[in-house]
Amino acid sequence: MRYLIYSYCFETPHFETELEIALKLKDQGHEVFFLICKADLQTCFVNPDHNKAVCSFCKSKIVNGLNAIGIPENKILNFKKFAVNETFYKGALESLSTLKAFRYKNSDIGLAVASSIISACRDHYFEISKYQDKIKTGLETAIMVHETFDAILKDIKPDGVIMFNGRFLEVRPIMRLCENYWIGRKYTERILYLPGPRISHAANTIKK
Repeated sequence: MRYLIYSYCFETPHFETELEIALKLKDQGHEVFFLICKADLQTCFVNPDHNKAVCSFCKSKIVNGLNAIGIPENKILNFKKFAVNETFYKGALESLSTLKAFRYKNSDIGLAVASSIISACRDHYFEISKYQDKIKTGLETAIMVHETFDAILKDIKPDGVIMFNGRFLEVRPIMRLCENYWIGRKYTERILYLPGPRISHAANTIKK
């Protein structure tokens, strides 16, 4: 079977857990792909301000980790550029409630952007006027993730997708796309989105 791991959180133990799962799947004879970020995300949970030093460390750790477990280059996928302008999310920045209600192609990315900003500023009722730039960046990043992953799903047609969490703006579109394409799912906090019923025999072997 074919699995796709979305590796966007380099922090320990999340990335190491992804490597462990990938090794187990490979040992069982499954095909494993990785989707990684090479500073393509304008903002993310571990690097909300897109600090170049953090991006460099993240890229280095993930690439070295994939090399260490023998993931070939043709199984490592990257994000594609997708032009986004404010017409894509018109009205979303009017208030916190309109942001949370905003959806892009059936994906509740507005809620994910709000959730990411709440985590960063530690304020459930942040003043939207103070975070206009961060909201725009978050929405544009989430839309780019949606469009890239939609194309990837149609291309490689994975049987299961593995990722950490599902709350943040860089991962929520992927979770929703998997639901839309009826790719099975199970949730844990350490790794989110293990295969569903049609491949549950594999899930049982890789659960923590």
